[in-house]
Amino acid sequence: ADIESIGAYLGGLNLEQGGLHSAAVSSYQRALRQPGQFTPTEKIGARLADLKKRHPDAFSDGAGSPPPQNRPRNMP
Repeated sequence: ADIESIGAYLGGLNLEQGGLHSAAVSSYQRALRQPGQFTPTEKIGARLADLKKRHPDAFSDGAGSPPPQNRPRNMP
């Protein structure tokens, strides 16, 4: 669990620095879903709290939801 959660945390940091705030929120949340022994949960929580203050819209546009997929519609 550590490798996945720390990878998601580092990905969140990179996305946040790149201005991709919604994606950063999703990545941080993914890191918290399965924390390992060495997952910096307090730091992740602090990053999420800071993002919520500075970029509340990053939380309101479906962050954490999978992107919509174009599926063929069933014909009658």
